[in-house]
Amino acid sequence: EPRPHFLLVPGKKTGPPDAGVPASTDRKNGGASVLCARAVILATGTRPRRLGVPGEALIAESAWSSTSRNAERFHGRAVVIVGGGDRAVEGALNVAPHAAVVTLLVRGAALKARSALRQKLPSHRNIRIFYRTVIRRIEASDGPGPRYRLLLAPSDGPPSEAGAGKTEESLPPVLTADDVLLRIGMEPVLPPIWTEASDPGRAQAEDVFWAADE
Repeated sequence: EPRPHFLLVPGKKTGPPDAGVPASTDRKNGGASVLCARAVILATGTRPRRLGVPGEALIAESAWSSTSRNAERFHGRAVVIVGGGDRAVEGALNVAPHAAVVTLLVRGAALKARSALRQKLPSHRNIRIFYRTVIRRIEASDGPGPRYRLLLAPSDGPPSEAGAGKTEESLPPVLTADDVLLRIGMEPVLPPIWTEASDPGRAQAEDVFWAADE
């Protein structure tokens, strides 16, 4: 019978099991159920990744709104989309025919979206892109006009990269927007024991993996 690799104890960190404990054996340890296993896959779901900046709660209700349905609701509005992947660029293309201006804020030096999507961007003159840019704070705007004030800053990173995009205008310290959409990927919903993943598909503990929907 294979030797178990570690124990899972709810509310406690993992560790090597007692010698001789067979795999898939349930015991009672201080009132907590203990399961011995050679490996664990955490399929606890995913959630949209957040910016983690002050004021993010202001956009919580609309940050992940769909742009493929009822895109006309963005008519005449200033829309900021955070991200540089497929969903970010696709969102910009969906919104552009209706919005007054669409701004893509890209943390890296280049878009990661598919070439087929990137090639459509020049046909929309109201789409602008700021590379190596992050939001430091989100504030509610006073008075009439755009709802939000976004305090921007250059992102950390090398000064140049292969295939780096070019920002056509200088980065403003503050950007106003009617809508702020986050398209910065998904993250696993992990138990408190594993608060973050060290590598894609692998949690901090050895032989503990997380699985996410595509």
